[in-house]
Amino acid sequence: MDNVKRIKDALTEFEAILLISPTNRRYATGFPSTEGTVLITRESAHFFVDGRYIEAARGAISGAEVELVTNKYDWYAQVNAVLKKEKIKKLAFEDEYVSFAELARIKEKLEPELIPEKGFINALRSVKQDFEVDTLVAAQRLAEKVLDRVLGIIKPGMTEKEVAAELVYGMLRLGAENVSFEPIVVTGEKTSMPHGVPATRSSRKATF
Repeated sequence: MDNVKRIKDALTEFEAILLISPTNRRYATGFPSTEGTVLITRESAHFFVDGRYIEAARGAISGAEVELVTNKYDWYAQVNAVLKKEKIKKLAFEDEYVSFAELARIKEKLEPELIPEKGFINALRSVKQDFEVDTLVAAQRLAEKVLDRVLGIIKPGMTEKEVAAELVYGMLRLGAENVSFEPIVVTGEKTSMPHGVPATRSSRKATF
């Protein structure tokens, strides 16, 4: 997977782009983390992350230089150093994700003019590459296999939470990294709720 290169090649309107959302960071690097900052320019790519992730990130990321952040706000100086070296004057940011407070900090700390990316990354993500299509298909097949198994063990008296737990356990056991959202397992009159939350209630007739 080389989405970093894909983003670089698409940087025609922008000189560089800053990614701080977990979804877009992972899209770019393939590495999941709760913290971190990705800077991609036409010439280079950098992933700034703290000590909790540094070892794993260096082992997993090949398309960007992984740099250690020792303080929560040190990445601003590290990003500025790259921007200054490459003479970046305009920097795109995730306008649909960055909060007002975060934008104020970025404007204060970073030197270039900030430009809204206006769906630039979403447009790239919407066109799936072959490996992404294969991953989607594999995830669907795994989910189908787990559902078939759970349908075979559901019985009267099981609670909604027990069935949900079986679904999650089954997916993890077969190799899933995680679930994209909590399973919706509801019974009886609750089945009218498209996003019902599993509870400890049980069904006498197993009408899930």
